[in-house]
Amino acid sequence: MKITKTLLTALSVTIMFASCKKESNNTTVAPSHRASIMFINGCAGTTQASGSFSGTVVSGATAVNLFSSSGYQYITLDTLYPAVPITFKTTSGTLLKDTTYACIENVHYTALLGGTLAKPSISFTKDELGGMTGGKAKIRFANLTGDLPNAAFEYGTTAQLNLIFSGVNPSQITSFAEVDPGTMTFCAYDPANKTATIRYFGLRQIEGGKYYTVFLSGTATGTANYNLQLTQVDNTP
Repeated sequence: MKITKTLLTALSVTIMFASCKKESNNTTVAPSHRASIMFINGCAGTTQASGSFSGTVVSGATAVNLFSSSGYQYITLDTLYPAVPITFKTTSGTLLKDTTYACIENVHYTALLGGTLAKPSISFTKDELGGMTGGKAKIRFANLTGDLPNAAFEYGTTAQLNLIFSGVNPSQITSFAEVDPGTMTFCAYDPANKTATIRYFGLRQIEGGKYYTVFLSGTATGTANYNLQLTQVDNTP
């Protein structure tokens, strides 16, 4: 009986040692972490676009309609290879535009497809969500046009619009600015040609405690889906 117990003990130690040794051999495998990306389609001339991360189409961003977003979608990070491609493609798989970025776990990001189908652009930004005063909202502006330099953005009531951002060039995204919530109106335009380029987005409900992106897309001389247009997206996680 004593011999049996001794053999069992020795066998247990051997199994434990083998298990530990096997685990130590897996230290070369990078731990997986998660971040989230929102894909926004503001590319004039497209109907839909798919967002990819590290060569794989993100399941919740397979066909993002023009003037729409995917909402935040979780992606898995690899700490051994942090800088990976973020890509927009057509739904048939044709590359539209890509960039490379090293995302950080537990952080929100936004990828924006802009420009035109013939000349697309991509913008990618870390979303600074936090530090909001109680009862306020936060808003930012993205210029996704193909040809409108130095765009300006105003926000307020129909009776009083206030300049919030100016000098925003194509493919640029501003930081978030704190604003009053309510039923608001906003507009964007080229100050050098305001009458011809101004676009309004009126009577929008902006809620306190939320984050919004407003983007201007299209071209200054475009028609139909190429016409200048303002679109509002909710960036609240």
